[in-house]
Amino acid sequence: MQLEKEVTSQVVSGSEVYKQKLQRYEQEFTRTIQVEFPLSQPVCEELSKFQSELGLTNEDVAQIREPIIERRTAEFQQRQEQQRQQDVEEQKQQEAERLRIGRQLDQDYKQNQPPPPNPPQSEPVRSSSSNKLLLAGACLSAIVISGGLFYFNSPHPQPRPVIEKELLTGSPTPVTSPSSSPSLPSTPTAVAPSSFPTVVSPISPGARDQAAGDQAAREQAAREQAAKAAREQAAREQAARDQQALVACSSTYNPELYRPGSPQWDGHIGKIAFNNGTDRTVKVTLYHPDNPSTPFGSWNIQPGDNTLLGDDNYAMDWGIQVDDSNICIVKLVSDFHDDSNGAHFQTWPERLR
Repeated sequence: MQLEKEVTSQVVSGSEVYKQKLQRYEQEFTRTIQVEFPLSQPVCEELSKFQSELGLTNEDVAQIREPIIERRTAEFQQRQEQQRQQDVEEQKQQEAERLRIGRQLDQDYKQNQPPPPNPPQSEPVRSSSSNKLLLAGACLSAIVISGGLFYFNSPHPQPRPVIEKELLTGSPTPVTSPSSSPSLPSTPTAVAPSSFPTVVSPISPGARDQAAGDQAAREQAAREQAAKAAREQAAREQAARDQQALVACSSTYNPELYRPGSPQWDGHIGKIAFNNGTDRTVKVTLYHPDNPSTPFGSWNIQPGDNTLLGDDNYAMDWGIQVDDSNICIVKLVSDFHDDSNGAHFQTWPERLR
């Protein structure tokens, strides 16, 4: 009867130990999948090794993993959708700002341009009696006036030729003036009046089209310059935001830029060793990235000690603090080593100041 009780006690004790091992695996798996998801091959191998050390069966491990993976998958998808919506909203805001700047630059350009010159207008020739007389007079070489013949190119009147007709029957014989009289010019010279209007041709349609094309090209160049300036400004603002976010230590711990899937994530996971090279005891506090406002755990490190902060493995996006200093990202204030001592981060107080 006593032997039966001892065997039963051993079975119960073994069952409790196995349950504790299952709980340890569940805690470790939950912590790991919060740090990295989806799990990389090296992390899966570490979890398999941990399972073997605990002596857990694949069936029991599968019952632990499946509900945790389902929850983490839903969280991951929700976070991706939120990030996508945020990116779309930022793109809309940047595009609206770019268009606003483009319109403003285009308006400024148009306001600073001088007005185009008015094309010269040709003056039509009016048809009037005076013009008709002027044109008719221009075609005459001379005007016969009583007492003399006036040529346009001569300032003095010339005597009219005298023609005598024979009274007797016969052919008439013309008699001209004495030889001293100048002879008529063979070809009269007409002098155009200086007051005749000058006709100016208007601007051709081709020239107007060319001017319109040049104006359109200048406006297009202004819009492209405005768009380029808007893109450069947006890039500078984004770079400034990224640089500000990449500060190693700050009073508020924000690990979002270092989470799995971000450009800063490098997948480093390991223990944390803290080397206190000061002459006093320091308090080191860790912060979990899933709960950044609440301390995860604290350790008092004696002067001259290089101590591991517990037996857990931590990812590079965890927060670490010394005494009342700012909270720092583990990746940015420590050196990562993967050697005979295992994967671990090494840091010291001066790195966190």
